[in-house]
Parts: sequence; C-alpha cells; structure tokens
Amino acid sequence: METAELLVASFSGVQLLSQVRCQRQDLEHRVVVLLHHLLPGVAVPAVLARLEITRDRAGRLLAEGRPLPLEGQVAEAG
Repeated sequence: METAELLVASFSGVQLLSQVRCQRQDLEHRVVVLLHHLLPGVAVPAVLARLEITRDRAGRLLAEGRPLPLEGQVAEAG
C-alpha cells in the first residue's frame, strides 16, 4: 500500500510540475525519469532488466499496430 501511494503521489507531482512549467510538453520525459528512479526500488532485477522505459515506446507500439495493454493486463516484452 505504501508503494502504491508513493507512486501515485509522485506521478501526481510530476504531472503538476510539468503542467505549471510547460503545459505538459515534457510530461513523457518526466515520467520516464520518475520510473527510472522508482522502479529499481520495487521491481525484482530480472523484471527490471526486461522493462523498456522510454519516451517513445507507446508511439512505436501504436505505429506497429500493436495494441497497448488494457488495465490489468501484462504487456509482453518485445
């Protein structure tokens, strides 16, 4: 529960800061930075090594015609 609250609060802060500073123009970058800092503390190393945390991942998946995972689904690495 504490980890979830930390992630939600951090994400909310990132969104707020991005909105105030530049109308969310840098939101993707800020989220990537947040995840790079938080995930090593919660993900096991084997999973962490397989994660692709980049600004352009969602755009590339959409361009390839691959659907984004729905809530509750786990995305396959690739």
